[in-house]
Amino acid sequence: HYSGRYDSHYGRYDHYGGHYGGHYGGHYGGHYGHYGHYGHYSHYSSRCSRGCLIDYTKIYKSTKNILELTSTDSIYSYNILNKVYEKDNIINIDEHSNISKFIEILLEDNSSIEITDSHPILTTTGWKSLNPYDSIEIHGVYTNLLEVGDYIKGIKEDVRVKSISWKNNINNNKFCNISTQKNHNFLITLNNDNAAIVHNIKVCVDSIC
Repeated sequence: HYSGRYDSHYGRYDHYGGHYGGHYGGHYGGHYGHYGHYGHYSHYSSRCSRGCLIDYTKIYKSTKNILELTSTDSIYSYNILNKVYEKDNIINIDEHSNISKFIEILLEDNSSIEITDSHPILTTTGWKSLNPYDSIEIHGVYTNLLEVGDYIKGIKEDVRVKSISWKNNINNNKFCNISTQKNHNFLITLNNDNAAIVHNIKVCVDSIC
């Protein structure tokens, strides 16, 4: 059952491999030239292999940050099909300690999201990241490039991206990600009791991820 499902799934990606390889190679090659002043790829050898968030990232409706989570904790994820957030279970937790650079996304509500460049974030126009090519490799998610002026999808209100910048990991923070059971994403805390939706580490094998 799973062999057929995954063979079919990855066959679909193989089919699109040529198209998206050319598309992202050409289109985003130009985009990343524009973002060259961020120092893109200078961190490449020490990137997070799964796409991760900084260890002090607050989990929505939890007293814990992402580093403190255990597999017995309940979290919230977003059901994209039904447009509601709901309780979800943690299947797996990834933790990395060799990340030298990361992205700081500053929002207009003065919230910030510290994240690796390939990690997809849900916006009002779909999943986006700072490294769409690696988002496909790592998450199996086709993303567009996240830019200043985009609106992060919030569960209470959408929030505009004010700035995007590379930061050195001078405090040697760990970076973490989790795998969820239901919706392949989870909620992180923003200001004003709002939350953003970020992808989890599981590769999507369903039409909705």
